[in-house]
Amino acid sequence: SCKMNQQDVYEFQEPLIPDNFCETPVCASTQDSPLSMPYSIVYSRIIGSCVFHQKYKILKLGYYPGNTKFTKKTPSASMQYKIPDKYKMETRLSGFEVTCQTKYMSSGIVRYCVSMKDENGQTQTVHSDKSASDAGNLFNTNILGKPKTCVSGTNLFSFDIACLHSERERIVCETSHTQKLAKHPFSMISRSQQNKRLTALATEIQGNLESVFEKHQLHTDVMLKSVDLKVSMQDVQFTFSNGEDSVAFSQHCNSVVQTCDEHLISREAYHQLAAINPKLIR
Repeated sequence: SCKMNQQDVYEFQEPLIPDNFCETPVCASTQDSPLSMPYSIVYSRIIGSCVFHQKYKILKLGYYPGNTKFTKKTPSASMQYKIPDKYKMETRLSGFEVTCQTKYMSSGIVRYCVSMKDENGQTQTVHSDKSASDAGNLFNTNILGKPKTCVSGTNLFSFDIACLHSERERIVCETSHTQKLAKHPFSMISRSQQNKRLTALATEIQGNLESVFEKHQLHTDVMLKSVDLKVSMQDVQFTFSNGEDSVAFSQHCNSVVQTCDEHLISREAYHQLAAINPKLIR
């Protein structure tokens, strides 16, 4: 697998073919590299008998939006790659250090920007809503005055580097998992959901305290009886029991239910009483 550590540079030595594309990354030390930005990458592309080395400084990894676009197929490039949004990196184009960025427009079109600072410190920028290659070619034509130079947008923007793609996918999975685990505030959920959450909390409290008792060699001498809490301005009492106490507790609960039924005490009324007196069983 390919990790992205702050002090790592990755050199990919496999041929640029689908079967083994980016499968064997070799981690090299950054001590011999002038790059100082996080996620600095050295990428080797072998095309035919020629080896091309490209250095990238990843400034913003970007992410894959819901309407992710792919690079276009061409006669010389049959593979398609995902295009991230808000991606920003630095590399070299035609001997000049450039900054490349992507931005998804409200229309769904991807805008590719290529910029550089001239000798006066002024930023020269071109952008294209067609393709990354078109942005690179416009830069060569309009900024550098090299109209006959053709640029591979996939290579220029490093869309083909698997470790960047994997990192974005990993972040998407982690974010999705975190959102699923995110809980609404206690006061904003239904009463049944509140009871489920309180039950889960009581179970976790009991399990954690048992390990604490064992740590202090008290597991045979201490019995957890109850815990009093105030949750969203409500008094809540957790009552814990062993096997013998659970029978008595069950009988007590049945008595409470029977009393409410016989005297026509509604559930809402009982909940109001329980909110006043936490010793009442909820």
